[in-house]
Amino acid sequence: MLTAFSPVPYGGRVLVRSAEQDAAYRGVNSGRMPSLDQIKSIVSRRVKGEYMGVEIDDGMLQDGGYVYRLTYRQPNGAIVRVDVNAQNGRILGIHGM
Repeated sequence: MLTAFSPVPYGGRVLVRSAEQDAAYRGVNSGRMPSLDQIKSIVSRRVKGEYMGVEIDDGMLQDGGYVYRLTYRQPNGAIVRVDVNAQNGRILGIHGM
């Protein structure tokens, strides 16, 4: 699948933002989706460790909705990935625990 990108000015640099990121931004700003901070708070109740980053995938859900994949490094060094429904914050799966 080809992903469309749009340039975003940031501190004198231009960052590239994907169509998925644009959709997430619009969803959060309209109140239809929880923010990434809210998602991280939900995940932190189940997964401990250092937050490493997030990816967003479209079409992973049957309805074509978005899924956040958050990555954490646990205190023992293990990498854990958590899939979260971006529309409602429900944890779909935890991998690596």
